[in-house]
Amino acid sequence: MESEPLSPRDAPVRLALLSPGGAIRAGLRALLQTGGRVEIAAEMADVSELQRMDERVDVLVAVLPFQRLAELEKHLAEGVTSAILLLVTDWEEAAGVPLPNLFRSRAAGLLPLGVEGETLQAALAALLEGLSVGLPGWFSLLGQPGGMPFSPAAGEERLTPREVEVLEQLAQGLTNKQIARILGISEHTVKYHISAVYAKLGAMNRAEAVRIGARRGYLQI
Repeated sequence: MESEPLSPRDAPVRLALLSPGGAIRAGLRALLQTGGRVEIAAEMADVSELQRMDERVDVLVAVLPFQRLAELEKHLAEGVTSAILLLVTDWEEAAGVPLPNLFRSRAAGLLPLGVEGETLQAALAALLEGLSVGLPGWFSLLGQPGGMPFSPAAGEERLTPREVEVLEQLAQGLTNKQIARILGISEHTVKYHISAVYAKLGAMNRAEAVRIGARRGYLQI
C-alpha cells in the first residue's frame, strides 16, 4: 500500500536534519522517510553549519537542548524562512521557556526527543500546512496560537470537550490505557471517544486524526 504523502504538493518535501549525534540523525531519517515523498537535503552535526543551509528547505528538523535555541537565530542564514521542528532533549526542563524571535515569522514545532513516529509525522504534516505545534505556553507567550482558528463547515460536527481531551492525548502518542488513567475514565470509554473522533474528523487512524485535528485548530500538539 502506498504511503500517504506528507504534503499536498507534487514536489518532494525537502528536509534538513540537525543533530550532533549521527545515530539520532539516522533514526530520524528512517522515521521521516516512511511518511511520503521526503528528500533529505542536508544533514548537519552543529548549529554553526546552518549558515550553509539551502533556503529551499521546507522544514529544518533540529535536535537541541532548550538552552541552545537562541543559537538557531544566530546561525540561520538571512532569507531562510523554512519551518522548524525542534526535538528537545530536555523536555521537562524546557516547559514555559519563551522561543527566540525567529519563530514569530514561520511555522514552528516543539516536541520531546523520542516521540513516536506517528506523532512526528503528524507534527511535520501540520508544519507543512503552515501550523505551529508544541506546548501551548510557549505559543501564548509569542501571541501565536498553535492551531489556526476553525469554523466548522455546514453540517460538520464539532468535537466535544472530552473528545478534544482524548485527541490531545493521542497527539502525545499515549496508549488507550494511559489516556484512561490520565482522564480518569475506563479504557472502553476511551475507545468510544476515539471512534467518535475518527468519525467526526473523517480519519482512519491516530496519525490522521492528529493531523486533521491540528489543521482544524483543535490541537496544540
